[in-house]
Amino acid sequence: MAWTISHGTITLETIEPSYTTIATLGQHLAHILPGDKWALLREVFDPHARCDRASFSPAYAVRMAAALEQAAAHRLMPRDWGELATRLAEAARRAAAAGDWWVWS
Repeated sequence: MAWTISHGTITLETIEPSYTTIATLGQHLAHILPGDKWALLREVFDPHARCDRASFSPAYAVRMAAALEQAAAHRLMPRDWGELATRLAEAARRAAAAGDWWVWS
């Protein structure tokens, strides 16, 4: 099973990581980010949250993007996971810039 995440590229295609990939990235995020930043992301990155669909307003997507970028730049974030966090942050920013909701399904 995989997530379908909107605004994955400039042409608005999707990003489709597996649930396991997102859960693993979530473990890195939980250990790297301060609690308030982790709370912004927890709904979709914490496997215990049991979320299978989510939509985030443009304003909330910008906040999520900032948290993902902070984590991606952290010295303890493994490079490959940081690259995924950056791709997700870029998708969140594209959704927000377009005035669209950022959709995970």
